[in-house]
Amino acid sequence: MREIKIAGIIDSDPFSFKTWSGSSRFFFNALKNKNVLETAIDTDPGNFYKRLSQLKSFYPDKTEWKRRYLCDTFLFSQRSKEVIKKLGPITNSFNTMLQVGAWYNVTDSKYFKDKLFCSYHDGNRWTQLKRPDTHFNLDKSNIKNGLAYEKKLYDRLDLIFPMSNWLGQSFVKDFKCDPSKVIPVGAGINLNKIIDVGKKDYSNPNILFVGIEFKRKGGEVVLEAFRKVRREIPGATLTIIGPELTNLPDGVLSLGRILKNTADGERQICEAYANASLFVMPSFYEPFGIVFAEAMAHKLPCIGADSCAMPEIIENGKTGFIIPIGGSKVLADRMLDLLKNESQMREYGEAGYQRYLENYTWDVVTQKIIDAVKIKLG
Repeated sequence: MREIKIAGIIDSDPFSFKTWSGSSRFFFNALKNKNVLETAIDTDPGNFYKRLSQLKSFYPDKTEWKRRYLCDTFLFSQRSKEVIKKLGPITNSFNTMLQVGAWYNVTDSKYFKDKLFCSYHDGNRWTQLKRPDTHFNLDKSNIKNGLAYEKKLYDRLDLIFPMSNWLGQSFVKDFKCDPSKVIPVGAGINLNKIIDVGKKDYSNPNILFVGIEFKRKGGEVVLEAFRKVRREIPGATLTIIGPELTNLPDGVLSLGRILKNTADGERQICEAYANASLFVMPSFYEPFGIVFAEAMAHKLPCIGADSCAMPEIIENGKTGFIIPIGGSKVLADRMLDLLKNESQMREYGEAGYQRYLENYTWDVVTQKIIDAVKIKLG
């Protein structure tokens, strides 16, 4: 069996907390710890090309401008050139190329003809286009070009590792990928340490919400549902991490944004998980939802929406509940069901913790990738 030697590829510094919300650092370090990562590079083409792409994509509406910029295949080409520039001279040192995302394509490069091409994803262009909280015009040339670019890349990849089955189905249905090369592997949590909650105390009726994009992640639905919870359980509290919110109802505490890339920030976040009894984030669109795994690592029952990967992360009726998108009444009822039943919260919390250990650590995720690569390399 051939020895696995991986070259990792991502759009920014692979080992920075700022890259891919911190997942990049944990992902590539896990591969390094398994002695399969030969190198990891960023594909940042520099400010000149990024500014040029911004000019090419210009549109008076900032939201549309951002969409055009993110779809610009010119920038993808520049990133691909960075891959060739950085990996071409050391091509003999690795046999597998593992890229995060679809912002580069070097599958037809003469430098890498004998390599195994793989990719790891939390989303793709079609899942973005289908998200329920926004609208895209599929007739626009930049969207068509972006879809065509991704289709060409996925056709040429040997293995595609989506984080979820939901995303895997999109690769097969929307991009017509061969199902045999699409292998869901999950994702790990982006915390160096978790607090060992032991025999967790669920007597404190504190609900936790974590998410910067408050509206997309169902924050307004949570606030509406909490008003009903508060009427029935006057001592109930809701802690919100992410946005800076003011004029909140009684019982709601907004901690604002807490960064994980400092020891103090990570401690604050872990303490918030440890001090809560229930985690809630009924997102309208959530590519994966690593925060659910972080909550389960602290033995919190979870409530999410019937959207994207949430129904496969949360086992409905076992580790928490899945509710209809935007269903504030159902959300309030499910929160009350749990907060009024400590034994059920403990049962769900323990089940969620086991689910985290078995599925949502970077050690587990990278081992799934390594196993698939071993088979493919032969």
